[in-house]
Amino acid sequence: MNYIAVANQITALAYVAEIEAMKAANAERESKGLAQAYGDDEFLYIAGELHKLAQNTLENGWQK
Repeated sequence: MNYIAVANQITALAYVAEIEAMKAANAERESKGLAQAYGDDEFLYIAGELHKLAQNTLENGWQK
């Protein structure tokens, strides 16, 4: 593992934290009878970013 893999892992963890915050915001709004703050598009965007990080790690994040 090299610095790219470490940076990608940290970024992935930040994305996971962002997803959890989005889920919590949606749950809070639902409990108040409000519309969701975040929809499928926002979650799918982050999923795409995580896929890019995974691919980047496979290509560049390991010692050869």
